[in-house]
Amino acid sequence: MVCLRKLKTSGFQWQAFYEKTKVQLGNYGELRRLEEAVSHKLSSLLTLQTKRLALIQLETQIDQLKSMLERSKGSSAHVAHELLTAIQTLQAPLYREAYQRLVDLKDRALDLELRKELLARLEKAVPIWATGCFLIQL
Repeated sequence: MVCLRKLKTSGFQWQAFYEKTKVQLGNYGELRRLEEAVSHKLSSLLTLQTKRLALIQLETQIDQLKSMLERSKGSSAHVAHELLTAIQTLQAPLYREAYQRLVDLKDRALDLELRKELLARLEKAVPIWATGCFLIQL
């Protein structure tokens, strides 16, 4: 009864569902009808509902990713565009490549920040060397 109550509160119309189940004649007909409804039809229906809800969740996540990538600007805009294209065309290999490129760029950004910090320290101690290191970068 608890499961039936939960189904009803979630919007499931048990009575309408049960009425669509074929009537079983003979001994224990009502019990066999109930078994058919719960064991076969309801089980299939719940599996379909679970898959439908999972699909809705995935579509929501994809929409959020699209929205975030459409707003992205800056040094990784090209990679963000590649990610967006991969999402829109639902091509996992392209997404994987673009995502790996984004990870590489983020790693390089950390290295660049460290380099800038070290150059700033060097410039305080030995300005000529820092200028030389900066020119090597160009």
